[in-house]
Amino acid sequence: MLIWVILIFSAVLIGVGFLADWWYKKNGINVTDPRENEAHVSGMERTYVESHMNQMRDDLNNHGM
Repeated sequence: MLIWVILIFSAVLIGVGFLADWWYKKNGINVTDPRENEAHVSGMERTYVESHMNQMRDDLNNHGM
């Protein structure tokens, strides 16, 4: 019984992924170039992400995996 739940859940996740991909293509969201996207990021968002990435790097360097 548990294996069926896991299989159905996995199929639903894959299906949602396909639907999201189809929706993006249908609505013309074709610009996924990181350099183009980073031009539209606010300074606050950039600072937050850089801070988070630095914290993750420091945690991995200090504690290991």
